[in-house]
Amino acid sequence: MLLGVGVAPAQEPALNYLQYCVGCHMQDGSGSAANNVPDMRGTIGHFVQIPQGRAFLIQVAGVAQAPIPANELAALMNWLLPTLSANEMPAEFTPYSAAEVAQLRSLRPADLPAMRARLIQQLSSLGYPAGDY
Repeated sequence: MLLGVGVAPAQEPALNYLQYCVGCHMQDGSGSAANNVPDMRGTIGHFVQIPQGRAFLIQVAGVAQAPIPANELAALMNWLLPTLSANEMPAEFTPYSAAEVAQLRSLRPADLPAMRARLIQQLSSLGYPAGDY
């Protein structure tokens, strides 16, 4: 019996990062302030401290529109967060599921920059510095 006939194998999260994220966020996650691409190192873990921030990480354009299935996107985020921001993540972090990712992708806010600004202000007021742009 052939298992998985007609189903493409899931790509490893690190390979998905190289294929879909490195162009803007660089290999080390440093981003580009000049191009308004945030540095994810030591900051993105703060976003999962609050539900709105957790949602935002999936709803940003580059993530929500990445041409990969929800299960691979969930795996990518579950790999990326501890890889770039382990110290900032809550101890009780619940990994993203494919169902959660699919739902969040469909509920994108109209004004993502304003949402990010509100989240950064909220996180800062809670003692979680999440970047300044």
